[in-house]
Amino acid sequence: MNRTPAGGRPRRAGALSVALDLALALAAGVAVAAAVLAGAGPAAAAVTAVAAPSAVVVRPSVAVPDRGGPVAVAVAVDRAASCELSSSPVVRGWARSFPCRRALVRRTAIIPPDLGRARRFVLWIAVSGPGGRIVRGETVHQAGAPAPAAVPLVVSTTVLAPATLGTPYSAQLAASGGSPPYIWALAAGSLPAGLSLSPGGLVSGVPELPGVATLEVVVRDGASTEPQSATAVLSLSVVEPALPVVATRNWSGYEVGGGPFTAASASFDVPDLVAGAGPASTSEWVGVDGSGNTSLIQAGVEESVQPGSSVDVEAWWEILPAPATPIPLAVAPGDTVAVSLASGGGGIWTISVTDTTTGQSFTTAQSYGGPADSVEWIVEAPSTASSGAVLTLGDYAPDVTFSDPTFSGDATSRVEVVLVQGGAVVSVPSALGPSGFAVAYGATAPPPP
Repeated sequence: MNRTPAGGRPRRAGALSVALDLALALAAGVAVAAAVLAGAGPAAAAVTAVAAPSAVVVRPSVAVPDRGGPVAVAVAVDRAASCELSSSPVVRGWARSFPCRRALVRRTAIIPPDLGRARRFVLWIAVSGPGGRIVRGETVHQAGAPAPAAVPLVVSTTVLAPATLGTPYSAQLAASGGSPPYIWALAAGSLPAGLSLSPGGLVSGVPELPGVATLEVVVRDGASTEPQSATAVLSLSVVEPALPVVATRNWSGYEVGGGPFTAASASFDVPDLVAGAGPASTSEWVGVDGSGNTSLIQAGVEESVQPGSSVDVEAWWEILPAPATPIPLAVAPGDTVAVSLASGGGGIWTISVTDTTTGQSFTTAQSYGGPADSVEWIVEAPSTASSGAVLTLGDYAPDVTFSDPTFSGDATSRVEVVLVQGGAVVSVPSALGPSGFAVAYGATAPPPP
């Protein structure tokens, strides 16, 4: 039976009050528990009493590791009509709305793994009843994922593809490690004329001059807490465009047409020959004319070998139709020989041959009246003086490198020449490089020097 206090109205059954709720909670031995269940093992609990709309209960925050885990919460509810559970941000297994009066509500929130910085979750508990509504929040702190170990920044690009003169070029530099995006710049040296490097690492443009450029690039990362940088030294070659190829039975190398030409020169390495089943010869020379006409002034070195004998090497000069004239120089395989042909006017040409390895040299002035409309740098299968028959090209090694092939005159055409004997290519030049070209025995073109 309810009694009315003096001077007041009867208290309505079910109304919430702070004192009564706390007394009931203590008498019943019911509390609100919050704990972290990180992995396997028993859960620890912290109990929060929900007494009345005016009740204030302070509980320590709960912490979970970066890998996440379950958080079990128990809420002792009395004299309520409904309970609503929510969270911010949303976590799995927590949100729920349900009727409740006097109960011990147990619920588990699943905190997800954290791949970034530390963060905080609030598990909200709202209890509504005839006496009003109270809301409690249990804070869960989650540790941030450990910072990954810094990966050193390195330049991945080690080689730049050659560029072709007058042809659009594009090459993307690459790096690894650090924290992209990457920012690129030139640290030293310069790119070939016509090319540039963008901050994104793109080398592009249209090369204007042949040659080889050496440059140092630097890359920096843009997102690291501790910025990194890396450098690399690269080279970029600009080569001449691919030329028309002509097959002959006795020449291999390059020829230039146009003219009239007044000078031609180059230096080359004297190869050795491999003795075979029959006689063989190889000759290297610089000449003017001979391509498309019967005139020719030239000078060079010839190697010949007979089965079972050593290689014979001889320097020579020649003006067709006269036979070759030997030059009194002691030349050996492995030597470097320089040849120069120059017109002095009045039909007089100076022929100079120098063995730069030994220091020996030879010079002669000769009368020559050819049209001078081509220049050649050639490895040749020589012809016999008596019949003009082309000899078998000797198996020469190493490759013959023509360095600094130059000429004076107007060039209107360039042609690559390969030597074919017995239906097969037996001598072939490389592409033209900034300093010259090489010629190799066989059908495989060597790399440019």
